[in-house]
Amino acid sequence: MDKPFLFFYYDILSRIIPGAMTLATLSMVRDKLPGLWLCFLGGDQSWKTIIIPLMLGGLCYVIGVIYEAADYSPMMRWLVLGSDHRAFAQAWAELCGDGELLESKTIQEIKCFRFQLWDTLVFKGGLAVGMSLVFAHCHRFQAEHKMFLHLIYPSLLFALCSFAYCFPIRGLVGLGISLLLFFLSHSRNRRRWLQTIIFCKQLDGLVEACARSCFGESNPNSSGTWEETSAASLGEK
Repeated sequence: MDKPFLFFYYDILSRIIPGAMTLATLSMVRDKLPGLWLCFLGGDQSWKTIIIPLMLGGLCYVIGVIYEAADYSPMMRWLVLGSDHRAFAQAWAELCGDGELLESKTIQEIKCFRFQLWDTLVFKGGLAVGMSLVFAHCHRFQAEHKMFLHLIYPSLLFALCSFAYCFPIRGLVGLGISLLLFFLSHSRNRRRWLQTIIFCKQLDGLVEACARSCFGESNPNSSGTWEETSAASLGEK
């Protein structure tokens, strides 16, 4: 997958689609918009057939970037990083059969370890032609994870608008959709870490180097069952 297309794919899934859903949700309160805005968006002037789609596309992207920043705000940071920590721990335990190893480490050590693995994969993906395909495969799952995560914001906005307009059933549906999206986001993130660990295990010395950097250990997985468990996991996906 070509690198520009890869990042464009990421932007479409993680930013533009959630932004478009947000604008669609805001249409519920279009009667509250200033009349000047409605006049600008309406009409049949020929120039608007080009300007309006470009403007709305750019607005969708900006909204998605705001969601990216909101992910690590004080209110959301603990939820996002906590879910990422659980997804990585579940993937590591499934592939390596050595969950106790991670349980004996601090959260900061595990955070350092998984960031080291991902950043190294990103770095190698930018240097080697063959590794770029590996990174693209993992990056696709990250884009899907981010898309579901960012769709939580417009679904919560939908629930809020529904309650405000006295539609409690629709509001409850919106809250239910938010929970479903969080589960899907966690599932895709876990799949990303499964694939990342598999690829990193196949690169000589990469996992050991990250372990030495974060844990001070040369072999983070001493169970000797990785080949069997990883092959079985791949067969299930």
